[in-house]
Amino acid sequence: MPLRGKLLQQELLARYTSFRIGGPADFFFIPEDERDLIEGLAHCKKEGIRWFVLGNGSNILVSDDGIRGMVISLSSPFFRKIVFEGNTLTVGAGAKTGTVLHEAVERSFGGIEFLGAVPGTMGGVFFMNAGTYLGEIADAVLEVRFLDTDLVSRVLPKASLNFQYRKSIFQKNPWVIVEGKLALVPMVKNEAKSKVKAILDRRKKTQPLGIPSAGSAFQNPPGHSSWQLVEAAGLRGFSIGDAAVSDAHTNFVINKGNAKASEVFQLMRLIQEKVFQKTGILLEPEVRLVGEWQEDFLRDKK
Repeated sequence: MPLRGKLLQQELLARYTSFRIGGPADFFFIPEDERDLIEGLAHCKKEGIRWFVLGNGSNILVSDDGIRGMVISLSSPFFRKIVFEGNTLTVGAGAKTGTVLHEAVERSFGGIEFLGAVPGTMGGVFFMNAGTYLGEIADAVLEVRFLDTDLVSRVLPKASLNFQYRKSIFQKNPWVIVEGKLALVPMVKNEAKSKVKAILDRRKKTQPLGIPSAGSAFQNPPGHSSWQLVEAAGLRGFSIGDAAVSDAHTNFVINKGNAKASEVFQLMRLIQEKVFQKTGILLEPEVRLVGEWQEDFLRDKK
């Protein structure tokens, strides 16, 4: 395979996920640039090899059996670009949210302060329309550029991205996000820094930072907070193996040390069942299942 980036075989994915969970990938590829990425994807298409693009690994649960095919990490410098042009910011899919926010604040820009509570990479942020109660990326996006199924570079404006709560057009299409453009808001630097500090301070007080997790386990149902529903179901601190509902925030499932993906899966399924039994509300996972699974989360239950 004439690839210029880094190509590994049987790479353990637990090293690349915030859960610190996940079996091996058949192939793990870090393309050097966009041309290298296209060459890798073209090879996969030709040979019938499945691929999965991995961001910061902060919103996924990778199977204990890993991922068949090729896992692609856009972590090379080419995909981490951060370019300012007036009030417009172009960010690569591999750019980390914390770095993007820091660079914006240092240039006296706001409008994306909520990224302080969204660990990950910008590709994942666009994919999930990630955000918090303070806002979501759809509020700032101008356009996103990606490679379509024919590996042709395309650009779609915000209006065509079908952004909804934690959803976008990318979840229904096998496209590879390359970069996006954001509209920023001029702001006094000290004011921007103060807002970000308040967000980070609140996060430290309310979330189990420093403990492996994938962030919020479930989406908030309309009119409800998932953590309150889990709390009301009496599940604070409940565990299966080393997978546990966090004492600090009951919408976080944490890895206490050596949790298996199967244990996290079983715990999240139990949470769904208990909350449904008590309230009639079926929680929808925010954490994505990735890799080789024998079953799926509960969907419809009447």
